[in-house]
Parts: sequence; C-alpha cells; structure tokens
Amino acid sequence: MRPLFKAVLLALSLATTPAFADPIPEAERAAISERVTAFNTAFTGGDMAAVFDFMPGKILSSLATQSGMTEEALMAAMKEQIDLAFETVTIDAFGMDMDAATWEMTPDGSRGYALIPTFTVMTVEGVGKMRSEGDTLSFSDDGKWFLVRVDDPAQVQLLTASYPEFTGVTFEPASLQAVE
Repeated sequence: MRPLFKAVLLALSLATTPAFADPIPEAERAAISERVTAFNTAFTGGDMAAVFDFMPGKILSSLATQSGMTEEALMAAMKEQIDLAFETVTIDAFGMDMDAATWEMTPDGSRGYALIPTFTVMTVEGVGKMRSEGDTLSFSDDGKWFLVRVDDPAQVQLLTASYPEFTGVTFEPASLQAVE
C-alpha cells in the first residue's frame, strides 16, 4: 500500500520563478485562467474526481505503471485515499495568483509554461493550522492546459520522466508553516 499512498500524495500535491520570468502571453493567459478557475471550483468543492482531470494523462499513466495498477484502478484508489486524508484535514483557504504568474520556456525551447504562485491553508487534526506556499506548473499538451504541483523532488522526477523537456528546470520546494 505504500507505493499507492506515495502516488496519492504526489497527485494531491500535483514550483519556482527564475530571475528572468516574463508575463504570460495574453493568448495563453485566458486559457490558463479558465483552467485555474475550474480547478479552484473542483478543489474547494471537494470534487476530487474532477481534480484528476487537471493531471496530464502521461503523468497518470506513469503513476499507474509505478503502482502496478490500471489508470482506472489507480484513480479510484487515489480518490479513496484522498477522501480518507480529508477526514483529518480541512481546507480553510486555497488560491492561485494569476496576477503574479510568470511565463517561461523549457531549456530546449520546445514548450512554454506558466508558474502560478499557489497557497493552501489547512487545519490538520492533532497538528493545527498550516499554510503551504509554492508554485503550480501549467502547460499545454495536445491543446489542453494542465496544472501540476512540482514543489517536491518526487513530483519533479515524475514530471521529467513523462515530459523530458522539463529536465534542467529548477523548481523550488514549497514552504510549510504553522499559522494562527
């Protein structure tokens, strides 16, 4: 069950602003903003099945392979594990700051992507209220925009295994701190 739990954590969490980041091109901003709004609605509404729609298929396939499961079985198991996690975790606030998002290109110049500052405030039973801050990666694949957290080395490894063009991109770890 440990690989499945790790997959769930990667998916649930599923990063950094280089010094020369550019504003997001207007043509991309509207599409990304639409996906961010839809994700916020699904996530804050607790619709974890809908949240999986924001994960690229290549990453889901990699997670399924690593877990030795079909994609359908993995998604069902992840949803069950997330539901269990939310029995002891309450999301108090969540947001992605599109106004502070930046636009980058992969090192090989083949793919543009956005880094969107993201925060989550949660109350963890037995621990207290915590605030996590990091970036969410947004990129388009086959004409659809996806949102991926990349603030953990395992997440970055999964991303680069599925999308090698991101190899060499440095993603900062998320910060986690107690809040009053």
